[in-house]
Amino acid sequence: MTKFELLTSITDVKEFTELIFVILSHKKNAEDMQKFLKELITEDELQMAKSAAREGYPLSSSFKQ
Repeated sequence: MTKFELLTSITDVKEFTELIFVILSHKKNAEDMQKFLKELITEDELQMAKSAAREGYPLSSSFKQ
């Protein structure tokens, strides 16, 4: 699963926009963002995202910048 696929699976608009905002604030340009979104999610990142979702924590904490 890519980071893009994970992001597009988020159905809550508030969570999605907050996460995109955090990610974009760490990227230099569109190419940098595209490279980030194409990256595969590591098993650790996936587990952290699942845990954050279950516990009600923001998903931004589970993405490595």
